[in-house]
This record gives sequence, structure tokens and C-alpha cells, in this order.
Amino acid sequence: MLGFGVVFVLFAAAVLVTVFPAGIGLADSIVIVANHFLVEIAFYTALAFGMSTQAIAKRYLRSKPQGVLGGQI
Repeated sequence: MLGFGVVFVLFAAAVLVTVFPAGIGLADSIVIVANHFLVEIAFYTALAFGMSTQAIAKRYLRSKPQGVLGGQI
């Protein structure tokens, strides 16, 4: 079974293939991949920092149904 990360990367690659023209150069392809990677790193870093604050973590856990990681912080 493929992990979620692998499936997401394949989905993102499929989207990029359909958005950009077939004759795109190697340098442009590298720039696109690097940009996508940096955007992902920035987003998930910000998400991790945001979720690491106690106030947001408590609010997130309170919003979940009981019994689904609804323990105390």
C-alpha cells in the first residue's frame, strides 16, 4: 500500500503535468519543482508551528469527536 505522502506527490505531479506545456525545458522544470517543494515546506512548517501552540492545540482537540485523540493536553 502506498503511503499518503507518495500518493500526494503523484497527485501533485499529475496536476503539474496537465498545467504546463509538453515542451517545457529542463531548467523550467527544475524551477517549478523547487518552487513547489519550497511552498510545501513553508506551509507545513507554518502549520506545525501553529499547531504546536497550546491554545490552538486545545481548540483543535476540543473540536474533535470524543474518543478520537480527544485526550487532555
